[in-house]
Amino acid sequence: MKQAPKDLRFLILIIIVLMVAAYFVSSNVRHESQIKKLRGAEWIDYDQEGRLYFTYKEDVYRLNPDNAFPEKIIDTDLKISSSDIMDIAIAPSGRIFLTDPKAGEVRAYSNDGALQYRLKGQFKENARIAADDERLYIADMQGNRVMALDSKDGNILWTNRGYMIPDSIFIRNRVVYVSDETKNLVRKLNAKKGEVLKDLRLDFSGYTYGSSMLVLNDGSILLAPSYTRNGSLKKFSEDGEFIREIEGPEGFMPVDMAVNRDGTVMITDDEDYSFYLFGNDVIELVRSKNTDALFSVEKNKRISLMKIAFYDKLIAMACVIVLLGLYIAYRRSKQRTV
Repeated sequence: MKQAPKDLRFLILIIIVLMVAAYFVSSNVRHESQIKKLRGAEWIDYDQEGRLYFTYKEDVYRLNPDNAFPEKIIDTDLKISSSDIMDIAIAPSGRIFLTDPKAGEVRAYSNDGALQYRLKGQFKENARIAADDERLYIADMQGNRVMALDSKDGNILWTNRGYMIPDSIFIRNRVVYVSDETKNLVRKLNAKKGEVLKDLRLDFSGYTYGSSMLVLNDGSILLAPSYTRNGSLKKFSEDGEFIREIEGPEGFMPVDMAVNRDGTVMITDDEDYSFYLFGNDVIELVRSKNTDALFSVEKNKRISLMKIAFYDKLIAMACVIVLLGLYIAYRRSKQRTV
């Protein structure tokens, strides 16, 4: 008769520990979800004047070459999830194009940030874009195709298929370059008609979450493994011959790249709220008090949430150990009563 109260005590303790574990598991899920929403600059492009445009918190900022404080020029009012891509492209005229993944649209803004018009983007979910003054080039990632749209009315001018996930697009000298990490492919297309000029089979080993790709002033192709921690850049000739691999600083995690007219390349790392500069085959962290000030509040909040999420996991794991200890104690108690 004495065993029943003891069994009840063990049951009550187990329930309490399970409730504590459930609370901290739920807390961890909530905090991890909040962390995913906190990101630095992601998608970027340069204009003809060497000004850098980047998306941050669903808005667009412009950074002048003198490295002044970033100026918010577009307030989109969009609500973008962590899995959405709000890509940006600057036409030679200075017009800004921005994808809206929720509406499947492309928005056109003047170079001072005034909304001019919207176009039906013709893409399924997420898209990467490039632009000249006549056409928009759309890499329809979930639609497995690349399209050229009239940049004024959005009509499809040509379509090119044969991709798994076209995850990056770039235009230089009337040639459209498209990368597809899942097929180890960079395809060169005629910008006017969409004809395939050449398929380059490149080494994408180590790429898991897609790629960012651009073409340098000398015609060489630069690849970056998007969202890959301690990733490195790969450089290929215009014919696809491997040239070299360039390792970044410790923790380097590239998201997007843009090349300036002078040939320098800017790279974003949204988790670390950082910009990196690539030149002369070297990747260097860009240190700027002005961009640090823009990101400081969210960056500190992210760091705090990461610490809390870590302790959530730690306490949940401790609860598992306590449950194991209770089970062992209960088994030994049963054996003694027998």
